[in-house]
Amino acid sequence: MKQLAVFLDRDGTIIEDNYYLGKSDSWRQELRFAAHAIEGLSELQRMNACLAVISNQAGVARGFFTENRVIEVNREIAARLTARGIHIDQWHYCTLVQTEYARRHNIPLDSPFVNDTSDLRKPGIGMITKVCAGWNTALQDLDLWVIGDKETDAQAGINAGGRGILLSPRAMPGFTCYTDLYQAALHIKDARS
Repeated sequence: MKQLAVFLDRDGTIIEDNYYLGKSDSWRQELRFAAHAIEGLSELQRMNACLAVISNQAGVARGFFTENRVIEVNREIAARLTARGIHIDQWHYCTLVQTEYARRHNIPLDSPFVNDTSDLRKPGIGMITKVCAGWNTALQDLDLWVIGDKETDAQAGINAGGRGILLSPRAMPGFTCYTDLYQAALHIKDARS
């Protein structure tokens, strides 16, 4: 059986989506784990899954916070997870946005964060391939899953040749949907048995 690798979105999947966490200086007080995220991560660890966080962070491009703040938030989440016995192998994020997004959100098109050719931003698979390089393994050697609260998250898993799970309170055509990370983890467990 192939090694289980689960790639997780951050906001809305592991933690509550608080509209660009890190934007305010009180972000530590605003940081809360999403419902059943700890149980889901614990279940994935019991399955010996390699775990990685891959997160689009357009808030940097929008000027809401700096890349250093993204790193700071990730470190705080990692510390809180470690205190609960959960280890994430790798953390990756993408600060790039495409031209269409930049236009909708008034980001100058000459910004270094506007890039239409990079595959780092989900649903691209650039962050997934970076994680695989860090694990010194190929995509095809993994039982690869991506879990997130946006269609782009689940689509990234499909685009990488794996599977995607969308965390959504309602069914979405073309996607496997569950309401929380724990239910998603149980689905993966069932699929592997």
